[in-house]
Amino acid sequence: MESKHKSLSFPTIFAVVLLSLAGIGFGMYLLGYWFSSSYEIVLYSGLSAATIYFTTYTVKKGAGKTKLASVVSAILPLIAIFYLVNTGASAVTYSLPYAAYSAVIAICSLTLFFSYKRRAGLTIGLGIPYVMLMAMLLLWFFLKATSSMLFGGLVVKSELSPNGVFLAEVMYSDQGALGGDTYVNITQQNRDIDFGIGALRKVPREIYVGKVYAEAMPLRWEGDEVLFINGARYEIR
Repeated sequence: MESKHKSLSFPTIFAVVLLSLAGIGFGMYLLGYWFSSSYEIVLYSGLSAATIYFTTYTVKKGAGKTKLASVVSAILPLIAIFYLVNTGASAVTYSLPYAAYSAVIAICSLTLFFSYKRRAGLTIGLGIPYVMLMAMLLLWFFLKATSSMLFGGLVVKSELSPNGVFLAEVMYSDQGALGGDTYVNITQQNRDIDFGIGALRKVPREIYVGKVYAEAMPLRWEGDEVLFINGARYEIR
């Protein structure tokens, strides 16, 4: 019984959870959904706190020092990268709470990787690429989160298709000295799946990007699946 219990070490459980969530995130991406929650800070703070606690406990107590845990910990940062990329792909906008949570996942996976003894050459050979990949990924997440806060799109006008299935939104993104862009997003209506603490929402499709002043952008539906933007015809399906 003791050996079975030890085989279920935190690195092993952590890896299984990350792979499962990565699969869910990839499935959401394929289906065109993204997760949205009004309790984002609470959700990510809770997940981060649990991850930090179990990582700290594992390192301090030396819990789960089995061969399986050692093997899993060797590829745990790679699994974490796979998880973060997949969950990031299913997110329309990046936020600072999500970026901070991603940093916790990255740091904890690396901490567990370095906490297990293995050949120095293997640790260095895997550790350096892991750290570099994690650093680049986190930098990307934090830059996206910051740009979303500073230059997030402002909805200037919207038009619902005659049958109420599609919503066209004209957005303007002010980028300061760099100018700004006007773009049009299409969102399919009445396809949300509510979970109470959050919801799965259809990912908006960006069908137009230009420099035309947003408030002057001509936008008109002709039928249920044809949208005219600035005189150009777009079929929406």
